[in-house]
Amino acid sequence: MKKIFLAMAFILISTGLSAANNNNEVKQNVFNSKEVQYPTCSASLKYTKTTVYKVNLAGDLGAYATVIINCKQENDVYITVAAYKNNEHVGSDVVTVEAGGLSGSKNIHVKGCKINDVVELRIVY
Repeated sequence: MKKIFLAMAFILISTGLSAANNNNEVKQNVFNSKEVQYPTCSASLKYTKTTVYKVNLAGDLGAYATVIINCKQENDVYITVAAYKNNEHVGSDVVTVEAGGLSGSKNIHVKGCKINDVVELRIVY
């Protein structure tokens, strides 16, 4: 009876250790694959100052923003860009860099500006 109990205990312990080792290997592989698939990218603006222009017949005004990232991504990347006139926030919007691309552009609607005013663009982190 003692021999059977010891044999059963040995089997249970060795099975548990084997499962724990396999689980640890899987966790390690998943962590490493995430690092490879999703590298850290940095974003910058193609230009930081731009001129306000008339967007449509209704008279809406806008500033054109182009965001550049330094590495391609598998999914779309969304980056918020804000426009400032004399350090006062006049508008902001989200620029999309599509999956596999390195840049994206968007017209940012601005308020409190006139045509040909110069606004400063900034990425919002």
